[in-house]
Amino acid sequence: MDDPAYFIYLNRYIEDFYCSIFTSDQRCYGGFRGGVNAFKDKDFGVTIKNDEYREFSLIIDAYNELAKILRDERMAIYQRELLLDTVIQATPVALILTNDKSHIVWLCCR
Repeated sequence: MDDPAYFIYLNRYIEDFYCSIFTSDQRCYGGFRGGVNAFKDKDFGVTIKNDEYREFSLIIDAYNELAKILRDERMAIYQRELLLDTVIQATPVALILTNDKSHIVWLCCR
């Protein structure tokens, strides 16, 4: 999901959808645009209130579900990082972490 092309595609999709349907309601379009821009900044906390836009409920629900999935994935990654940090701090031996190119990204010696 960190691929900029994904966000460009999503932004274009929303713009096309807006041109065909949202011409009468700038606030709903602004909500989608703000949400996609927040995704670009890795902020997945933006949701769109669905009470005012009943005719767009399917796409608003899909957007809000995507935001929830991304928030949940972010939280899972954060929890794994905390667990890894706890294990590393408790390890009484040397530990070397490398990336896929065999470059050392972290080194701990006790």
